[in-house]
Amino acid sequence: MLPGKPRILTINAGSSSIKFALFEVGDSLRRILEGGIYRIGLPESTWRVKGLNPADNFSRMVTAPDHTTAVGALMDWIEGRSGQDKLTAVGHRVVHGGPKYSKPQQINAEMVEELRRLSPFDPEHLPEEILLTEAFHRRFPDLPQVACFDTVFHHDLPRVARLLPIPRRYEAQGVRAAEAVALFCYQVKKWIGAFAAALGGLDTLVFAGGIGENAPTVRARI
Repeated sequence: MLPGKPRILTINAGSSSIKFALFEVGDSLRRILEGGIYRIGLPESTWRVKGLNPADNFSRMVTAPDHTTAVGALMDWIEGRSGQDKLTAVGHRVVHGGPKYSKPQQINAEMVEELRRLSPFDPEHLPEEILLTEAFHRRFPDLPQVACFDTVFHHDLPRVARLLPIPRRYEAQGVRAAEAVALFCYQVKKWIGAFAAALGGLDTLVFAGGIGENAPTVRARI
């Protein structure tokens, strides 16, 4: 078990990964461990950790057929390394909170229900992010959890900038949750168009990137 001061865990759940960092709380935050479980749901899932102490470093294969299994293994490991009593909070990166949530806030049942309602707008990420918050709540029911939303960067955009790249029906429904994906697709299309013009046309367009970027819905919109 790591000795010392209280600790804060940060979690970044992707469509096929769980990345994390463990910070020691003092006059300032000091990152003492970072790592992730990668290729969740795929063969040859990998768990990698890097710490201030070289003895903490490892990279090994792990069985992770889904995020439930992966986060269970991660919680067991974190608890064994840091101890439940030293873990003071968990911060989660959440892809978006719709029109209701933008600033970092402590996660509660009302927020989880709203995020669940918004899940169809980002089925690659939000369901897994919700799953992780619920898993930590079951294991550590008194541990504060805070959600930090990607869409804080889009929340105060001018109205024209918010509406230009997205279908009007989303705004009519009061839904701003699709903005991040819409802006991403719009920017990709813009750059593809610029390169195609410079090259005099394209014979083939190849999509590369993570599992989320290869989602059929994203490819269809681009």
